[in-house]
Amino acid sequence: MKKFLCVVISALLVLTSSSFVALAKKDENVTKKENAQIEVRDESKKDNFSDKKAEKDKNEKEKEKQEKTEKESIEEKKPHDKKSDDKKTDEVKTDKQKDEKGKEKADKKVHKTKEQKREEIKKAVNEKRSKNDNSIPLFVKGKDVKFDVPPVIKDGRTLIPVRAVTNALGATVEWDEKSKTITVSKAVYSSVYGASTTVIEINLDSDIVIVNGEKVKIDVPAQLVNNRTMVPLRFIAQVLKQSVEWDEELSAVIIDDDDEDDIDVDELIKAFRKELKAKHNNKHARKALIKELSKLKKKNNDKLIPVFVNGEDIEFDVPPVIKDGRTLIPVRAVTNALGATVEWYSETKTVNIKKTVSESVYGKTTTTSIEITLDSNIVVVNGKMVEIDVPAQLVDNRTMVPLRFISTILNKDIEWDEETGAIIIEDVDND
Repeated sequence: MKKFLCVVISALLVLTSSSFVALAKKDENVTKKENAQIEVRDESKKDNFSDKKAEKDKNEKEKEKQEKTEKESIEEKKPHDKKSDDKKTDEVKTDKQKDEKGKEKADKKVHKTKEQKREEIKKAVNEKRSKNDNSIPLFVKGKDVKFDVPPVIKDGRTLIPVRAVTNALGATVEWDEKSKTITVSKAVYSSVYGASTTVIEINLDSDIVIVNGEKVKIDVPAQLVNNRTMVPLRFIAQVLKQSVEWDEELSAVIIDDDDEDDIDVDELIKAFRKELKAKHNNKHARKALIKELSKLKKKNNDKLIPVFVNGEDIEFDVPPVIKDGRTLIPVRAVTNALGATVEWYSETKTVNIKKTVSESVYGKTTTTSIEITLDSNIVVVNGKMVEIDVPAQLVDNRTMVPLRFISTILNKDIEWDEETGAIIIEDVDND
């Protein structure tokens, strides 16, 4: 009986276990199915959300596009700003006018160099000949050069008065009576080499010429003709970088150089100032550079009287003035430029200028004192009274003093360049 019960119980346990296993499998399948359905629903929701988002973005873009179109339409209907339009039109016109002027200038320049200059020279020569003037005509950049003594031919070379060559070629000339030496100097600018200077030293009746410190032999020396110093034209012109041509048909000498009108004036001034600083101790080169700088400043509408002391520009807060043929400059400017000191005594309205100089040979020091009273023709120099023709005076609330008198007393050479109006001041012993 016990065995039977055991068998029955075991059978029941087996059946129960099988039922639980089946039930568990069923639940597992149901769970998987439900999870799958949930995933499908989630994916569907995601797809629906993406579709809605894309549709929303599309609607917003269309709305923005429509608003932009409406705004542009409104702006087109608004009246234009006439001033703005006029300004734009003026700017266009100005640019166009500049282009036309530049083109016109270039056209004129080309035309003049090719044909017009030649015709002008020919006309001038024919006019000379019609007046029985059989002298050798000289043209520099198309301009007829006038001589007080006409050019002459010596051993096949054309000799012209030295002063004529300086005026015609834009050079400077100096004559040393003691050594009978002529010094010709000129500053030039090249787009390749920049600013440079040429100094030529010529001795009368000598076939050796010194160019920038080097000896050069020439076939026809400088000489006196009719009490005028005559120099070989071709040699001088070529050394100064000018082209020289003998026109057989016209029997005329024609000199020309590279046209530098297209080079910016400020660029030229900068280049020449740099060269001036480098050649400061060369008196002749310095003068040539100062001459070019003065001409350029004038070309640049700088109407101030240019003043150079040992090759340096003097800057003024009040410009120099001319009074009775004398140049007056601010006292502070003259003291700084000439290396002197200044004191002002308001009670007596007196300016006291002092400069101390040490002698290099003996080591001694000397002091020069100048006492100037406003509106007085009497100046006290080292305790002695000296009369001057133009007194110191107030101009635009600045004390102005006579430049030449002060410079001379302080042992300075002073020179006025007639062509440029420049005042050049140098140390007396500066070579």
